[in-house]
Amino acid sequence: MDRSLLLTTYPNLENTLIVLNTLQEEGIPLEKIGTALADGYGAQAVEYVKKTIGTASVVSSVGLGHVITGGILTLTNSMPSLLQKLQQIGIPKIDAEAYAESLRRGYVLVAVQVNPQNMSTERRCLQSVSPISIDQHVKKWRKNGWNGFDPMIDPYTSQELHLRRQFEKRQTLKRVDSSSETTIREYPFVNIQG
Repeated sequence: MDRSLLLTTYPNLENTLIVLNTLQEEGIPLEKIGTALADGYGAQAVEYVKKTIGTASVVSSVGLGHVITGGILTLTNSMPSLLQKLQQIGIPKIDAEAYAESLRRGYVLVAVQVNPQNMSTERRCLQSVSPISIDQHVKKWRKNGWNGFDPMIDPYTSQELHLRRQFEKRQTLKRVDSSSETTIREYPFVNIQG
């Protein structure tokens, strides 16, 4: 059966935990959910996410942060980079770079593997707590000189994450109209495990 991958980004850990709980409550299997968060959130945040998505979750360091997953984004020693992993499972390079950069800047990624003919529950769960528009953020980053993901630039520290959140609270970011701008992207899922 063909599968799709829904991928979105949240501005903070709190929204992500709500979404992960909602997905679990709706019966979405753990092995279909993946989450990635920046190192700046710290070990306690990793433990919160692990507890939320289940004790069978796997934590992998990705250089920028941690991937916490039951299967969908699991990294191996031969695939150490989230950027590489996203590309390997079917995300175009330009989009994978945007998601990797969002992780570096302290946003949280959530991916859900779905049946493309029946994904309304997963979409509703992901949309329930205001994911960011990655397109809107990429435009803003490019306006400020960003030319693409650079793995040599360190991820935000916890202090920088705090400053980013304070700055964004003061900004009047355009509210995303779900009919005109996409906050959840769908990609064909490439099964790399056979």
